[in-house]
Amino acid sequence: MNIERIKKCQNCGRDLPIEARFCPYCMTKLIDEDGTIIKKTSVNRKRNIFIIIAIILV
Repeated sequence: MNIERIKKCQNCGRDLPIEARFCPYCMTKLIDEDGTIIKKTSVNRKRNIFIIIAIILV
């Protein structure tokens, strides 16, 4: 039985192959050039919320 291992994008939640270095759907970088895994931080989320609120207000 050949089960392909998958992981989910931290940004958009789409299924990706386990060896993916970036998400082709939202272009989020998942693995840095030196091989370290990039974890999405809450700072990015707060910044995104601020940008959305600013766009709505304008």
